[in-house]
Amino acid sequence: MSTADRCAALGRPILYLDIDGTLLRRRAEVAGLRDAYEIDPDALGLLAWVVEHFECWWLSTRCRDGNPEGALRAFRHALGVTKLPEEWARVLGVIPAAAWSASKVEGINLTYSAGWFWIDDAPGAADVAALSALNVEDHLIRINDREQRPLMRVKAVLVHGCMGTPFVLP
Repeated sequence: MSTADRCAALGRPILYLDIDGTLLRRRAEVAGLRDAYEIDPDALGLLAWVVEHFECWWLSTRCRDGNPEGALRAFRHALGVTKLPEEWARVLGVIPAAAWSASKVEGINLTYSAGWFWIDDAPGAADVAALSALNVEDHLIRINDREQRPLMRVKAVLVHGCMGTPFVLP
């Protein structure tokens, strides 16, 4: 049974995760470098929680080819380690990468029977327009890095089912 089939059977929605600007924040003192990120203090807690309740997929330029190694590398760099600590490896190691080329929407299973959400800090205008044209823009949860603890707001949105779907987590 494929991962998607297993999750559909469990009724778990898919959660697509951007990395840069969401789970990893740009370091203030180093602008413009791809590895100039630090871990959001709530990232590990949120990731541990979402992999329990959702079928998670990376939807990031770091792994747009469908290979999650770019995501793992980003977290190793942000943590300043060559090998992920066990608590990180356990959570990150179960998240595959969605493949896409020109638009992140290409990587989203828009008709997934158990529903889906997408967390991103800077979705492209074409992606937002595509979601809007399909009347599913409310599945996009935008991160605002100016918020204090934005990942906790994301969790609250997911817990309380504020995205217009019947799925509400315990």
